Amino acid sequence: MMSVSSTLYNKLPIFLQNVACSWRGRHLLKTRYSQTFRNLLAELNEMQWWEPERLKEYQNQKVRELMAHAYENVPYYNRVMKERGLAPKDFEAAEDLVKMPYLTKEIVRREGKNMIATNINLKREATATHTSGTTGAGLKYWKSNYATSFQWAVWWRHLNRFGVRFEDSSLNFGGLTVVPFYQKRPPFWREVKSLNQVYLSTYHLKEENLGLYIDMIEKHDFVRFAGYPSAMYVLADFLRRNNHILKRPPKIISPGAETLFEVHRELFTKWFGSPVTSQYGMSEAVVNCSCCKKNVFHVDMELGVLETKNIRQTPNGQTAFVIGTGIQDYVQPFIRYKIDDVITLVDKECDCGIHSQGISFIDGRVESLITTPDGRQVGRLDHVFKDITTVRETQLVQDALDSVIIKVVPDTGFDVSSEREIIAQMTHYLGNEMSFSIEKVDSIQRTKSGKFRFVISNIIPYLSNEVEK
Repeated sequence: MMSVSSTLYNKLPIFLQNVACSWRGRHLLKTRYSQTFRNLLAELNEMQWWEPERLKEYQNQKVRELMAHAYENVPYYNRVMKERGLAPKDFEAAEDLVKMPYLTKEIVRREGKNMIATNINLKREATATHTSGTTGAGLKYWKSNYATSFQWAVWWRHLNRFGVRFEDSSLNFGGLTVVPFYQKRPPFWREVKSLNQVYLSTYHLKEENLGLYIDMIEKHDFVRFAGYPSAMYVLADFLRRNNHILKRPPKIISPGAETLFEVHRELFTKWFGSPVTSQYGMSEAVVNCSCCKKNVFHVDMELGVLETKNIRQTPNGQTAFVIGTGIQDYVQPFIRYKIDDVITLVDKECDCGIHSQGISFIDGRVESLITTPDGRQVGRLDHVFKDITTVRETQLVQDALDSVIIKVVPDTGFDVSSEREIIAQMTHYLGNEMSFSIEKVDSIQRTKSGKFRFVISNIIPYLSNEVEK
């Protein structure tokens, strides 16, 4: 169901919606972008050039501290380590983490409070958060305020590499419904002046509106485009079809939250007229990888330990599943968290000056677009399921223009009310002209590469070939 605050926001005139968005931005300045964030960003900008031995010792020290803390203060890890005859002294380096079992979302849900450190004041030091992740199944957990600042500092270090400052203007292609779905006239965006940002509605990207989006962009001097590549694709393809290159290109384009394919990069570079960079991470903050100027992803070793489970050798390097351990969050540690995203490792060291492991390709959130009967193309719908914790996995399949099949692997507590909530959320984001049916299944089929696809569109499968590659 829609929240009361969301319902009130939709009733506000546009200028007050802009005020509300800016107020939200000021809140983020105090929390996400605090002085702690700024101090960490300055430190991380120096640490990225450390010699490999120094960086490795930093990571090993953080692992030793984390495992001692988990043993002494986190009931789940204390129990697991004792069952295996392990003690903190058994973890001297990152490589010793393999002595622990994998952690999965199912375990986190099942263990509940046993995953949370008993020596932490949650009200003062942490924030309750949630994620849908690649599999589209909701997960609620606690995250330390320090870890949040650290993660955002890592993300901004990546942008700093390309000359982007925190104060620079940005255009955000995100999933928040800042523009009411029922609004039929522009503007289909809202201003967040406190963050020097314009936030686009990705739910109004239909053909008759695209020219209006471009006109607005041409009137601004955005330094950065950020957000979902599936939404950027719609505008870039519109420019291609109209043989029009942006007259005021941004300094950099930094897509996120979805897999960035070469078809995206080529289209954005040519028609937006800007270089493209990207990074890979997740809300749980166990692994992060960010691009250098040589267009190679590098593991951000200060944030977490990357462990890989090999799948096969390819001409471009070793392909592997991702397992991560966050080393900055002591509130609810994620140790050997099995993510199941697929990456391809680079066999040789990059000559950019950053010494951490290089990665050539990250097959994270592989998604297509859902096309609505009124012509909108909507991507990144996994946030629909963030608060629905009674499903293990979900997948959206579109075989017809006016309908979507919602495949659900039920978890404990899944019932008729869960189905109603899912359909209500889908109707909110995609409209009343579409019908939705729920299909309960035992499992959801993966791609040939072993990757989960949250959205499969058989109407416009614009990335199907790229996915299988």
